[in-house]
Amino acid sequence: MKRTLLCFLLTAVFAVGVLAMFSSAEDDIFFTAVNNTLLDLTAETMPVSYNSMIYVPSSVFNSRALDTYSYYSRGTQMVLISNGSHTLYFDMSAGSSCDEADNTYRYVAIYYNDTAYVPAFFVTDFFGLGYSYIRREGRHIVRLTSGSVLTDEAFFNAASSLMDTRLNQYLSAQETAAPPTSAPSPSPTPTRTPPPAVTPRPTPTQPPAGPDRSDVTVRLCFLGLNEDSASILDALEEAGVPACFFASAGELYVRADLVRRILGSGYGLGLLIRESPAEEYEEFCLALRETAMSVSFLAAGAALSPEALAAAEELGVRLFTGEEALSGYYDCSARLAAAKDRCELLLSGHFRDTDLLIQLLKEDQYTLEEITEVTKER
Repeated sequence: MKRTLLCFLLTAVFAVGVLAMFSSAEDDIFFTAVNNTLLDLTAETMPVSYNSMIYVPSSVFNSRALDTYSYYSRGTQMVLISNGSHTLYFDMSAGSSCDEADNTYRYVAIYYNDTAYVPAFFVTDFFGLGYSYIRREGRHIVRLTSGSVLTDEAFFNAASSLMDTRLNQYLSAQETAAPPTSAPSPSPTPTRTPPPAVTPRPTPTQPPAGPDRSDVTVRLCFLGLNEDSASILDALEEAGVPACFFASAGELYVRADLVRRILGSGYGLGLLIRESPAEEYEEFCLALRETAMSVSFLAAGAALSPEALAAAEELGVRLFTGEEALSGYYDCSARLAAAKDRCELLLSGHFRDTDLLIQLLKEDQYTLEEITEVTKER
């Protein structure tokens, strides 16, 4: 009788231990949802708690449902998230963040699970998105929303069955996974800070190779010389990327030293057309001769009127035109993704995402072409 009772007690203790183990494991698990969709449950994409805030992989914001685009570059240690109108930048090497207007914020991106994580509430609040943290029946759900969606209560009820299925699959996969060959990355919990490996500074690892877009030839045209032009030129020179700057006569006189540096570094320089091509070109040629003893038969202009475009075509110069001057990385990436053969990027002279654009061009292996008077037509 005593032996039977002892066996029963041992079995009960074992059962309680197993239940506690699985309960603890489930408490460590975060689900992610976008609008009314429950995302796949994987250790690599699971949210984490850091400094009492919930962080999610920056890739979660690369979402049509949220109408946002995200890009993470290990090479530049930068994270960019944009909705086309506003942009957030996280500089992981400096541990800082700012927006397109250079407003700075105290929030940072962290390096975890071999990728960049960003503070979910801050990012959603910045872009006017919805954020909720649902903690119910032992489940933790980080939910990001845009527009009209189910209430959190209705969503939880609708997704409960799918959560159970995904949780069982996840726990089974974790049980059968082979022991790691290096130090394991512990699962995050909502009540404790991630391990010391989580740090605002990413480790210096190489980014994965991007798609091969070498069949697309890209030309970079910067419209206007201003206080940002020198830093743009610095980035181009450091990366060995060809480009051409276009300026007015007045801009040549104001930044004569920069004009000589551009030409001396092997970069192109041409006329920036605004309203009166013939008059502007005559003034430009005089200014270029007086500031750099040089000549140019290149010109560019964005959003030109039909009359200005017709007059520009009569100048006898190599002309580059477009509907608008692109001002940020988001617009450039969309234009590049749609390109089939050639892509002329007319960029604002105040373009601030030069480093990120160069990183994209190199990672995706675009063919970069120098702009000269004999550059082939489209």
